[in-house]
Amino acid sequence: LKTMLKDKRVLVVVDSLSETSKKNFERQMYPLKEMVQLDMLSQTDVKSFDFITFFSDEYIYEEYHLNEMLSGFVYTDVDFITKSLASVHEFAAVFENKYLTMFDAQAYVPNKQENEQYSGYTIPLTEVMKQEKSIIRTEKKLSVIVPIHNNGRYLEDKCFRSLMRSSIFKDMEIIFVNDGSTDETTIKIIERLRRRNPDIVYIEFPEGSGSASRPRNEGIKVATSPYVTFLDPDNEATGDGYAELLQALDDDESLDMVVGNIIKEDHIRRQRFNYHGTVRKYNDGKALITDTKAFLEQAGLRAQSIQAMVIKREVLQDNDIRMVEGAAGQDTLFFQEVMLHCEKALAMNVYVHMYYAFVEGSVTNTLGVKFFDKYHKLEIERIKFLEENQLMKTYLEKRFNFYVKNWYISKIERTRPEEREEAILKFLDIYRMYDKYKRYREPDIDLEEMISALKQEVNDSN
Repeated sequence: LKTMLKDKRVLVVVDSLSETSKKNFERQMYPLKEMVQLDMLSQTDVKSFDFITFFSDEYIYEEYHLNEMLSGFVYTDVDFITKSLASVHEFAAVFENKYLTMFDAQAYVPNKQENEQYSGYTIPLTEVMKQEKSIIRTEKKLSVIVPIHNNGRYLEDKCFRSLMRSSIFKDMEIIFVNDGSTDETTIKIIERLRRRNPDIVYIEFPEGSGSASRPRNEGIKVATSPYVTFLDPDNEATGDGYAELLQALDDDESLDMVVGNIIKEDHIRRQRFNYHGTVRKYNDGKALITDTKAFLEQAGLRAQSIQAMVIKREVLQDNDIRMVEGAAGQDTLFFQEVMLHCEKALAMNVYVHMYYAFVEGSVTNTLGVKFFDKYHKLEIERIKFLEENQLMKTYLEKRFNFYVKNWYISKIERTRPEEREEAILKFLDIYRMYDKYKRYREPDIDLEEMISALKQEVNDSN
């Protein structure tokens, strides 16, 4: 379609150069367009354009309106394409409304009446709204916090569309937090979704913070529903998982949190992570956790994606639980802290969240020194958390060696060559933060050899 429409110029005729007409014109994603006021049309060489259409201030023309009209000409040999609520995908001799019609510029005749015959084709009346919907605020049951930064192409097709499929979509308080997006497509898609869904709560920061923590923290502050969850723009809610988790919380008001399972997919494979099974394994075969600290210790601090949990809002707000801003990998620490502040939590054998692990532009796929800088910030807060909650011994005995080998060192191998040395030095700084706790760690010859090799590579004698 892009190839067939390449270099096709569209003339958009407006009744007057009003703010509404300018917004309608600027909103269009199609690039090769020009606008002219109706009283100047007679002085315009219409035949120098490929197509001509008319905009009225009575309508809101959405981002892909021109694209949709143009696509009709690709598959039909007609003089005009028009949008209609009645008969669609049919050939027509007349059009109902010139403000919903695009003409082949070579066939267009000025002042031809609407009932005079052309050859045309009707398409559905989409991407056009008669007027702005009024904002009706109603009480919601679940706040869904969506952090956004230049990932609009996923926001609509993955994240938001998956929420719309939920049986509780109307009960969701959807909170968009735009963390300084500069991408024009992202900004237009945010505007589009807000226009179609006026009850979306919207917050915008003028500049990006470098991670999802700040927008998520802001979302927690403004959430008003009894329960909260999170969903990133490039991921999806699966099935009716959120509804099932929410139902469990409604059925048992003593529960503070319900957690489901996730599916992780990258460019190589799809994996299922059954957190329900993990909970039962380390919780005496039970899915209901009544001693959350004991469970974390038994489970070796194993965490679940925060996008697969539904938590009481008051647990987050009353305890001022916040994510580490400017850090990476903050989800795990956040989940652990949330779990500790819950009196009762339930794991359900329901798949709630589809996590796409390899997304262009993601911090975990584009590795450099900044990746380790962000984790350095996280480790400072992790150590505080482990010490304050007497969990350092558990972490070092059950997680530290495995995590260092399978997370940090594996990431060094994916670091850009020109930044490798600096990244290794930053990693070694992180590793030494735990030196004073060595007594809790079992000797790991493989890990010690890896650390020694990295030190030799960068001539680190410490």
